[in-house]
Amino acid sequence: MKKALIVLLLIAVCLSACSCSLFEPKTYTVALITSAAGIADRSASQGVYRGISAYCEENGVSFKEYVPADDSGESVEKQIKDAASHGAELMIFAGERMGAHADYAAKKYTDIDILTVDCEPSSPTPRTHAVTFAVEQAAFLAGYAACSEGFTSLAFIAGERNERSETYFNGFIRGIEQYVAENPLIIPTISCWYTGLTGPDKKLEDTAIELFNSGTQVAFVCGDGLYRSLNYAANVAKKQLIGSGLNQAGFSERYITTAACEYQRAAEEELADYFKNGGWSANKAGKTAILDISTDMVGLPNDFGSYRFKSFAAGAYETFYAKLKYGTLGVTVEKTLPEELHCGIRYYPDGMGEETDAAETSLVQSE
Repeated sequence: MKKALIVLLLIAVCLSACSCSLFEPKTYTVALITSAAGIADRSASQGVYRGISAYCEENGVSFKEYVPADDSGESVEKQIKDAASHGAELMIFAGERMGAHADYAAKKYTDIDILTVDCEPSSPTPRTHAVTFAVEQAAFLAGYAACSEGFTSLAFIAGERNERSETYFNGFIRGIEQYVAENPLIIPTISCWYTGLTGPDKKLEDTAIELFNSGTQVAFVCGDGLYRSLNYAANVAKKQLIGSGLNQAGFSERYITTAACEYQRAAEEELADYFKNGGWSANKAGKTAILDISTDMVGLPNDFGSYRFKSFAAGAYETFYAKLKYGTLGVTVEKTLPEELHCGIRYYPDGMGEETDAAETSLVQSE
């Protein structure tokens, strides 16, 4: 009887311990808060997730991605609350539309640190740190390379018109202008269209096909969610694309290059610094770091399968890249358009209205 009682007591203790571990919530030190597109969005979140995964798995740090049901503030805030309840010490927000959500998290959870990539909190605190990229430099390289490949009829198709997309466009034009300065007998024409879209759209596909069929040889794609529709259009018209942000080479062979940001490497380096210092160091707390060509954080990927130019050899690109990086090119890539233009720019009205027909566009070119 005594033995049976002892056995029953041991079973009870084991069951109690098991039940405690079963109902104890699992904690995750690093939380990536994404848009509804998650970590397969072909944009910042996907690249940053790769960096989080690489660093955390190598260093034994727990992490989790939190994906909202939709992009409403309520859905994203629900994921932020979930991350906080599961012990997040560092929340990461990646993507140009995630800044407002980072603001919410920073105000709501003052004991949790924040890292933003491709966006910035409107009210920085000692617990926040932001990382952005000099995308004008990447776009400059893409514009120069596209013209060096022999393209003379190009397009820039973006989603929302904002500071980031306009910076990409301005850098792209500056790269084309640099090529024209070196080759004054060649005058490229660029069609510019801000669609206002953040996802796939049938009308976008049809209009892009018309644009390609009217002579456009290559289109620069700038905007989360547009890549599927424009890839479809490029496949139908058998034309080429230039990606932006995350390297798009693995998505489709239509992408001959990408004006790329090193999201994965940036995430790994920021996490390494964060955990080494037990939080944000004095030179990062409440501040924004702009990562640029000086540390090889922007550029055109030139590994096999990513660099698909035929006429503009990889060696020629590397030489041009080095000239820009070390200042021997003699130009500084600004975020604005040059005062004097030599290429022709055809501006389409913003949005998806009927007025986007070519007849309604305007052509701008300096004499």
